[in-house]
Amino acid sequence: MSKPFIKNHQYNVIKKQTEFIQNTLRNVADRSVLSTVRYSALTNIVEAFPDLTEDQQQMLEQISAFETAYDFQRYLGELESYLESYPPITPINKKGYCLFCNRHHELAFFLVKTKPAIPSPDNYAAIGQYVCMDNQVCNQSITVTGSLEKFILSVRK
Repeated sequence: MSKPFIKNHQYNVIKKQTEFIQNTLRNVADRSVLSTVRYSALTNIVEAFPDLTEDQQQMLEQISAFETAYDFQRYLGELESYLESYPPITPINKKGYCLFCNRHHELAFFLVKTKPAIPSPDNYAAIGQYVCMDNQVCNQSITVTGSLEKFILSVRK
């Protein structure tokens, strides 16, 4: 098994494209339309990954050959072993909009403490945001990473 290379938002893109292909298989009889949909879905998936190895791209391209719901589910299950992990968070029992997925859920406060490049005992920064308490729901909801990347960059300063 190779190391994890799929981020949660990328896996969500794959799932949405899988649903798109399955819906087309159920509702469209024209094979040229189906071929176009498969190509479009594959393009959307590959574009979600900036740096793929040849093996990783071949693994993702398998989606264009599947015909049954079972094939798609098995494929998604196999991809789960390539998912990168998500850090733990602390619950606060508050509802609101998550910074990362922008959906209304029960929130937790995610706090990151950082030290400057030249450490001193009294100098540190604490940066926190409200995020989904259920990280699985959050992971399944993220499709755009702009706010997540902005948070990560603010922590790295």
